[in-house]
Amino acid sequence: MSRTPTEQRPRAVSGHTPRPCPAEPKDRKLRRAARIGLALIVPVALLCGIAALASSDGSRCLTYGEHCADVSGTAILAALLTTAASGVAASVCPCARLPFAQARAWALFLQYGTLLTGAGMMLSYT
Repeated sequence: MSRTPTEQRPRAVSGHTPRPCPAEPKDRKLRRAARIGLALIVPVALLCGIAALASSDGSRCLTYGEHCADVSGTAILAALLTTAASGVAASVCPCARLPFAQARAWALFLQYGTLLTGAGMMLSYT
């Protein structure tokens, strides 16, 4: 069944009309940046891990358990999982499901912030 141009869109279940999406080119750039951030998670983790293990303290920590950093592996894993979750939310969540207009930009900020935090925690083993 097709609608005529004068018919209104059906309202959402809660009774609110869907919020219009922000400017399409800006939204597309944010989604692309989120996908790039998702693609960078594994290379950043591998490079930081290699750099940490290549240092004398990192290899001594791995071999003898001495001079290890105070950062737990759980914190690093949490940072990387938060990076992945916010990246997925920023790249695939439709505009109508976002809680406010700038939610995608905030998710992107969180994604890159936690990526850098996780990389810094991994490099603290050096």
